[in-house]
Amino acid sequence: MQERQAYAARKELARNFKEQYLSIVIDGMAQNHMMLPWYGNKAQSTEHLKQKMNGVLCHGREFVGYRCYNNVRTGANFTIHCVLSMLERVLKSSREGTLPDTIFIQFDGASENANVYVLAICELLITAGLTKKVVVSRLMVGHTHCDVDGIFGIFWKKLWSEIILTPQQYKTVMAWEAIEYFYLSGGLGTL
Repeated sequence: MQERQAYAARKELARNFKEQYLSIVIDGMAQNHMMLPWYGNKAQSTEHLKQKMNGVLCHGREFVGYRCYNNVRTGANFTIHCVLSMLERVLKSSREGTLPDTIFIQFDGASENANVYVLAICELLITAGLTKKVVVSRLMVGHTHCDVDGIFGIFWKKLWSEIILTPQQYKTVMAWEAIEYFYLSGGLGTL
């Protein structure tokens, strides 16, 4: 419970003091929700195009879903790509052209997140002078549901009844849901 409270406090700092703090949470979407083709709530095909999606929510700023296929090796490399891509987006949108002094990153305990490579990238951010402090935190095993899971839940409600045959159709449905989430949540200030 204390970690949940600390997480909520970090999110509020990032929302209220955007120039000083940045809070990012990253999580993967359930693989059985990413099957292509997807025949709505009907029986599914035994042959699938495998996809993986990591959702990255930058509190008070934006949500981005990073999708890849089975020809891309996931794990630490994909996690690092997602985090660095989000930081690049924040950097480009910054008025000063800098990242905030403190970056909070929340992961679940999966091996693609909790490893020396991800920690090394966090160290590199500091060593390169891009930020002064990176705080990495993880929730306890079995208690890892986060804000990103709520966004994926909205996506899943839409996907459940859809028939989606191509990666392009999947992207269109997901993009529509992301826009709907943005408007339903009242805009970026409440992400």
